[in-house]
Amino acid sequence: MAEALQCYTAAIQAAERASDGAIMAESLRRLGIVQHRRSQPALARELCERSHHIAMDIGDPVLAAEALNALAGFDLESGSMNAAREKFDEALELGGSSEYLRGRIEQNLGILASIHGDPREAMAHYRESLALRVIAPSPRRLGASAR
Repeated sequence: MAEALQCYTAAIQAAERASDGAIMAESLRRLGIVQHRRSQPALARELCERSHHIAMDIGDPVLAAEALNALAGFDLESGSMNAAREKFDEALELGGSSEYLRGRIEQNLGILASIHGDPREAMAHYRESLALRVIAPSPRRLGASAR
């Protein structure tokens, strides 16, 4: 994780110098997730909120939705179910043009429905997630298959 911290921090600094909002938003979100995994929840949230604001400022709804999805995941893990639901719903609305992201959000909504004890709603979200992931597989897998 130390290497990830260094790399994302360097990417943020380079994006600041180049005034590249998209790289800045992406790097902030990813650094936020690393900080979350390092048990730094306040810093993780701050970084992802900054990512969301920058993405909105540059008019990139998919990057904004990615940040909201991360924030919603933090809320879910901390037991703030209503806040998680609101953020997942907003992320789904903002990131609607990305089938892959919608698939991830639908999966998260399925998890939330399972926690609430609603198997029908959970299955509906899981089915939608699966359908979207068939249409839009992970960008990482696509990159690996091109090598």
